Amino acid sequence: YNLAWALKLSGKEQEAIKQFAKLAADYPASPLAGESHYRVGEFAFQNNDYQAAAVAYHAAAEKAAGTPLGERASHKLGLAFFKRAEYEQACAAFRYQMTAYPEGPLAEDACFWAAECLFKQEKYADALAEYSRLRSASNKEHQVLALLHAGQAAGRLGQWEKSLEWLALAAQQSPGSPLLPEILYEQAWAHQNLGHVERALAIYKDVIAKSAGEPAARAQLMIGQIQLQAKQHDRAAESFLKVFYGYSFPKWQADAAMQAARCYEILGKKEDAKRLYQRVIDQLPQTDAAPTARQRLAELK
Repeated sequence: YNLAWALKLSGKEQEAIKQFAKLAADYPASPLAGESHYRVGEFAFQNNDYQAAAVAYHAAAEKAAGTPLGERASHKLGLAFFKRAEYEQACAAFRYQMTAYPEGPLAEDACFWAAECLFKQEKYADALAEYSRLRSASNKEHQVLALLHAGQAAGRLGQWEKSLEWLALAAQQSPGSPLLPEILYEQAWAHQNLGHVERALAIYKDVIAKSAGEPAARAQLMIGQIQLQAKQHDRAAESFLKVFYGYSFPKWQADAAMQAARCYEILGKKEDAKRLYQRVIDQLPQTDAAPTARQRLAELK
């Protein structure tokens, strides 16, 4: 154990981990075995080997059950599963942690990650129940993300008024957060689904003014969709082209180009439509829209 620490403090991390692993394997009954497993897990986690990390953290959690180390190991076990996108196992680990260490310093974090696991599995009602416990989380980054995802979960359930309540709280908590454009986008989407079209348009424009990222591209796309639904085909095509030429997000660019081409077809501008379909095929061949673009181009020809 002391040799392992001497190596670790000398910057010889790999050699140190070998000694921790040797201790855990050769002296499984030692009171130092739990920490040794944990150190092996930490090294694997830092090197993105989440499968090995999970094995080591599980062993550490068993050896150090009921101790602060046991709580940390259980928490990192959940995070290792989460990194592997094994959300069901991750949720089970976090829930075990919350049950075994309800007053532990990591209990609040476990609640957040359990909610995230449920959100990733599209279990939106269950996720909302967990997010409801995090309205005033001490970790502000977690709190804002929890409020945003709670708003999105409510929206997925069709609870648009409830979605707006969550998103309003998220906006209040994140005036300078990089998540603000996404929060505003979700607010606009909720208003749009409630039939508040003018309000939605105003917020979509605010998203575009505040961001050059993906929320802005999606907001510009939605402006085009609203104009298309209003049969404003010229304006809609212009909005869609702003997405295609103004952003670098292939999925949304492809969707926008296809919608713009559709507008041109309706307007009788067949050559413009054909050029756009060809650009999707040439510039965005890996997107889901490319096969449809090939089919429409063939039909127009």
